[in-house]
Amino acid sequence: MIFHDLYVAIENLSLSLEEFCFPAMKKVTAQYRMADFELLLFSTLPALNPGAITTVALHALFPFTSAQLLRDKLAALDRDQLLVCVNEDHYALSAQADSLALWMTKEVNNALGGLQPLPATRMMDMASQLKELADACYAAPEPPARLQMAVQRKLTPAGTIPMMARLNQITCELIAYRADAHQTAWQAYGVDGHTWEILSLLWQNKKMKLAELQHSLEYRGFTQAETIAALGELVKRGWASSNNEDGAITPFGAEVRQIAEATTDRYYFAPWQKFSEVRLNGLKILVNEFRRGIPALNEK
Repeated sequence: MIFHDLYVAIENLSLSLEEFCFPAMKKVTAQYRMADFELLLFSTLPALNPGAITTVALHALFPFTSAQLLRDKLAALDRDQLLVCVNEDHYALSAQADSLALWMTKEVNNALGGLQPLPATRMMDMASQLKELADACYAAPEPPARLQMAVQRKLTPAGTIPMMARLNQITCELIAYRADAHQTAWQAYGVDGHTWEILSLLWQNKKMKLAELQHSLEYRGFTQAETIAALGELVKRGWASSNNEDGAITPFGAEVRQIAEATTDRYYFAPWQKFSEVRLNGLKILVNEFRRGIPALNEK
């Protein structure tokens, strides 16, 4: 139970810090009018090697987004001169994009640098303990694969950065490892991301109208025909039932989704086993205290 409680505390902390990071990033990229997903996508690109920015590489990182939408976003960045096409569907960041990415990092560090929710010594203690957790995850044997976490590590700002920025980086790594654990768990079933996300929605809601399902996932870039085909795959597997209007999860589908969730937990928390419950509980209390000390965004 302490594992789950600590993860929730870390996740909530990451979301609180994101409230400071995202506005700083949007301010820098305002001239490009990037939507939230486009900004997230762009902020990931510096972790990819020149020429290795491809639809395939991004689809591995964003498996719930349609490949066509990712292809369109890369083409848009190319038109905005933020990418340089080095081969068909192979891009590198332009000099303009490199400068923009550095500027984004600087502004995020500035946004976080003025925060001090706890005394410096306690912040350093919390950062050290969270770093131990992150390092244990990164060093753990597979599964899970460490695709998302490796990207986050490559995005670590160079040089001396504010303690809050370092903490933000560590929490991002721990959240990314959770994504890796879940991705490894569900991909073992041999379905694509869109199909799995539909199963997850039905698992949460039990039953949904097809129009509602399509609307919920429209931002992922899939057509109605693709969503109906993905639901049909779930029906074929016996994980869902469907008629012309509704889709619903079956008991077998709910069991599959629950097993995947349990597998995710098993993968994710395995590296934490080396830490005592007393220590993890103390860290949870510290993280929650730290988060409560973060001022509301409208107070900035």
